[in-house]
Amino acid sequence: MKTVYLALGSNLGDRLGHLRFALQKLEQNGVVIEAKSKIYAAQSVEGGGEGDFFNAAIRARTDLCAPQLREICENIEAEAGRAAPPRRGGHRSGARCLDIDILLFGDETFATPELEIPHPRALRRNFVLRPLLDVLQGGWIRESEETL
Repeated sequence: MKTVYLALGSNLGDRLGHLRFALQKLEQNGVVIEAKSKIYAAQSVEGGGEGDFFNAAIRARTDLCAPQLREICENIEAEAGRAAPPRRGGHRSGARCLDIDILLFGDETFATPELEIPHPRALRRNFVLRPLLDVLQGGWIRESEETL
């Protein structure tokens, strides 16, 4: 099984309910959730609408391959009421009831028009990084007495 990290977001309707729905559906589709972050409220960016996003991250394990997981995530988003993803005629940014992004997939990398792993914009987004830090496994950071 591969360890995967997913980012979850919602800024329409029952934001918390949408995130919980995503967890339930992921588990029903072969994703074993090992850790869940706190939920963070963040200002919408990139034309994501007026409401604050609820953002979270999970660490999970799965036997699925990355394209299969991407397809499951898109199906869950659609079931929650999200419009089509960009490659299916939708928009990348904008208000959405549910957004599920694959941030990391084991130690694998992908670079196709449909899927890029590690997620190409994750490191530039505090609303992704903060929840990810809650669930990231391995390593530690200790504050040093040294200064620059």
